[in-house]
Amino acid sequence: MQLAFEDLPTIALFGRIVELRSFTRAAAELGLGKAAVSQRIARFEARLGVQLLRRSTRKLSLTEAGMQLFQHAAALVELTRAAEGALSQAEAPRGRVKLNAPATIHRGLLARALHGFLEREPAVSLSVTLDDRLVDLIEGDYDVALRVVPASGRHGVSRKLGTDRVVVVGSPAYLARAPAIATPFDLIQHSCLRNSALPLRVDWRLDTRRQSFSVPVRSRFESADFGLLHEAALAGVGLLVTLRMTVDSDLEAGRLVQVLAPYSASPLGIYAIFAERGRPTSAARALVEHVARALREAGVAR
Repeated sequence: MQLAFEDLPTIALFGRIVELRSFTRAAAELGLGKAAVSQRIARFEARLGVQLLRRSTRKLSLTEAGMQLFQHAAALVELTRAAEGALSQAEAPRGRVKLNAPATIHRGLLARALHGFLEREPAVSLSVTLDDRLVDLIEGDYDVALRVVPASGRHGVSRKLGTDRVVVVGSPAYLARAPAIATPFDLIQHSCLRNSALPLRVDWRLDTRRQSFSVPVRSRFESADFGLLHEAALAGVGLLVTLRMTVDSDLEAGRLVQVLAPYSASPLGIYAIFAERGRPTSAARALVEHVARALREAGVAR
């Protein structure tokens, strides 16, 4: 019996088959087909010129040669597990993640996701910069950026985390004193809150399955700070157009009310972009995975 270095993976496979007492279970654990595993062991036996396993429909047993090999195979399997454990510990998320994100995320679901991540990963710290402008991740020394852009476009992003609806909302106090809103064109009569980080003339676009509406709304209050716009909406200053996840808790609590629910705007995608300077850190990958999971659990579509 002569073994080569290239036989180590097959020896480890043999050891796992014996531990599980099943070709089927070993194949499933490794993501392989049972036939492929069986053929691999058969070729190994043929090359060695010995039988290692006695197979029957109900039982799997070792030959004397198989018993001798298994003593070494078990040690190899255990060594592999120890190495995997060491690598897993080394890759545990730790360190600082420098994140750039749009200003809207400091409210609602995404903000809660960041807070939940810090609770989940005590060895990680976050440095978050909010900016609605597209920034150079390398120049800004960012590890990852979150971006909200039209879901149908191609933006060279690393990962799409979800897609959210755009809603028009106002406070109950504002809606009680303002003209009724039945169609998108009724918005012309209303005070609307404008994000000044966007181009000066931005119509609010709403659609049905059959029609599209582009409404030149009037603004009595504008700011590049979404927090101020959000507070203005809560205070009854006017109507706000935003992603649903930024105001989900306000809608549930009744602090804001959605108007024009039968109409919708083009969905916006939430993307994660990694800086192109090598492999992302385990902490940056863990953050993105946590945000993606939070969006899925909240029902934000992929």
